[in-house]
Amino acid sequence: MPISRHTTTRSLAAMAMASALTLTACGSAEEEKAADDGQKQEQERQGSSSEPGAEGGSQSAGAASDASESEEPELIEELEPEVAAELSGIPDELDLEDVEKSKDNLVEVFGAQYTVEQVAKTEALPKDLAEQVGGGTQEYAEQVKAAEGEAFYVAVLTADDPRHDYDGNADAPEITTGYRTDGNPIEGMSLPDIQVGDTKAVVVSADADAEPEDVTFEIEQDSVSQELSLVDGSRTHSDVEEIYERGTEVEVGDPSTWEVTAEHERHSATTVSGEVDGGVVLPAHPEHGWPGKGKVFLGLDISATEPDDIFYDSTQAVLEFEDGTTARWEEEPHGYPRAFEDRVWFEVPADTEEAELQLDVQIQISTEKNKSLKDVTVPLTISGELGEDSEAGDSEKSEGSTETKDSDEAEGSDEAEGSETESAEASASEEPEESASAEKSESDESGSASESDDS
Repeated sequence: MPISRHTTTRSLAAMAMASALTLTACGSAEEEKAADDGQKQEQERQGSSSEPGAEGGSQSAGAASDASESEEPELIEELEPEVAAELSGIPDELDLEDVEKSKDNLVEVFGAQYTVEQVAKTEALPKDLAEQVGGGTQEYAEQVKAAEGEAFYVAVLTADDPRHDYDGNADAPEITTGYRTDGNPIEGMSLPDIQVGDTKAVVVSADADAEPEDVTFEIEQDSVSQELSLVDGSRTHSDVEEIYERGTEVEVGDPSTWEVTAEHERHSATTVSGEVDGGVVLPAHPEHGWPGKGKVFLGLDISATEPDDIFYDSTQAVLEFEDGTTARWEEEPHGYPRAFEDRVWFEVPADTEEAELQLDVQIQISTEKNKSLKDVTVPLTISGELGEDSEAGDSEKSEGSTETKDSDEAEGSDEAEGSETESAEASASEEPEESASAEKSESDESGSASESDDS
């Protein structure tokens, strides 16, 4: 059958439309699938990327924590070797042992006397003490050990006034102090500052098996060195050891006075008199320094009359010892017309117990030569021992304390008795009042009863 042209045209149009619809449907499905695939890939990408991010965050937090821990200061548990320091107070928390008072446990220079009152040895220091020794801004453990093989030696030092009787105006030479271990000064540490009247604690680290002479406190004056042990408080070295053998009291025997009259052809007579009043013994002298080896200074107070303008007292003085040796005074007489204007000083053997002062009483008239008038011999005795005065002082303090305590107790007892007496008197005075009140009350009751009966 022949095909119509119009029919063919419609058929072709319908086929084209169907093909277009089919293509459109296919395109939409592919686009949707592509969109779904893209979304899924995006989700997978985000999911996979989120996991490493979480791990990174955890790692960052750990790093921050480690950094925080590393910033915390490390505790100091052990100090450096050979350290020394002066503490701010007496470390009562340590087991301090008292040192016996003795002339062998002190060091004396002019104007000061040093002793070690207490000592302690420990392998570790409490935190507060370690901070004073180690210094700086570090954090210390509650207990800080000494360096390996060492121990801490703690000592309580006192500087007292020995009450040296010096009548001059010169100042005492400078005193320097320091620490020594094994005979050598500890370098790089601040020097201890202990003045007369101070009591201070010091600590030094040294060999754990140190002997007394291995750890010391050094005192130096006018090039003379002396040392006290920080281990047991003993004096371990002194350049002038002999000064500790000296006596401390000077006794003047008889005769101690003299009097003589001088005659002259062209002038009227004049009388010269004098007396040895007493003496003192010193280990050193501000003007003369330290005495010779094995010696100390003996000072004698001699008073004499003052001659007139014409007569001059030029009396000479010499000391003679038991072995026959002699000593002249340190300074020739000065201050004429008086020979004994100042205290007369001699260098004498430290162990001197007896001596004689030989006086050649002389007078000079105008410009004439000296004229000897009389020889006078005054016996001297030196006794006592270094350290006795301080012990006596401690005893007096103790006795004074006991007397004060007894006095206080007695006063307290008297006060208590007085209070009891006052209480008894008060009670006695109250009893009549109570009795009178009772009688008055009974009288009032009786009166009331009578009135009632009358009514």
